Amino acid sequence: LKPETCEVCKKKVGGFGRNCLKCKDCRAVCCVECKDKVPLPCVPAVHTPKKRQKDSELASYCPHTIPRVPSLVVHCVKEIENRGLTQVGIYRVPGSERTTKELKERLLKAKGTPNLQKIEDINVVCGCLKQFFISLREPLITNRLNPIFMQAIDEKSEAQVLAALFEAIAQLPPCNKDTLAFIILHLQKVNVYSDANKMPIESLARVFGPTIVGSSSTNPANIMRDIHKQKAIMERLLNIS
Repeated sequence: LKPETCEVCKKKVGGFGRNCLKCKDCRAVCCVECKDKVPLPCVPAVHTPKKRQKDSELASYCPHTIPRVPSLVVHCVKEIENRGLTQVGIYRVPGSERTTKELKERLLKAKGTPNLQKIEDINVVCGCLKQFFISLREPLITNRLNPIFMQAIDEKSEAQVLAALFEAIAQLPPCNKDTLAFIILHLQKVNVYSDANKMPIESLARVFGPTIVGSSSTNPANIMRDIHKQKAIMERLLNIS
């Protein structure tokens, strides 16, 4: 029997030593004494792709139960909301590129709930979240639906714009729809603290537009043309109540 480490007290458990418990959903391991201290949330584990290049689909990282949001996204958002909402320039100021990359790879391989409190620079956690979305095969707003979102923003009245956006959102795959809703709610919380963090909706939309909305074109000229609409779409989404 292979011994494991309790995620709370960090002592060896299992094997021929102390008894241990393992969550059947997230695979978190702890000793019996620490069972009530295991950090939450519990996010069901999935078998992530062995080759994590820029061609992995979002669904590859999502649990099969609702809400279908990747554990990396859930844990990063939880940590950012715990201690980063008043950080000046949150999501705009970068953390260490190397540490961010290492954290992303570690989280994608992790079992149970990672201890992100050990990451001193919250900008690294923010960067990890952004890099995860950048590394996907396509943005949360899929390439197929991107033109529909782009057309929605051109509707004449605000009511028509919102109606068209809601119709487009309804067509997103379940994982994309759940993850988009999760991220929008999070960024709305960030905006609540904009007096402190200096990141109002306009700034958040500028940062996340290219990542969340993206462009269905590979033509550099078209990509540059889409930047304004990406920001406008994100602003509308962030203003949904």
